[in-house]
Amino acid sequence: MVAGDPIVLPADLPIGHKLARRAIGSGEKVFKYGAPIGSATEDIRAGAHVHVHNLKSDYTPTYHLEDERAKHGSGT
Repeated sequence: MVAGDPIVLPADLPIGHKLARRAIGSGEKVFKYGAPIGSATEDIRAGAHVHVHNLKSDYTPTYHLEDERAKHGSGT
């Protein structure tokens, strides 16, 4: 359940991947366990998969982020 609505994922989320508990606007900080971990690079709907395709990490070097986006798609 996310915000009182049932969410069905098409597959298990890998370790380190996240699920948006609420809608997140592009540029807005993303929090995990109450700590900011990065900023949304696009609007993210409640219940959507959150990872490097739509999140710019505060911790991951850019070269790694771009490698991951190339490997998994840019999300566009």
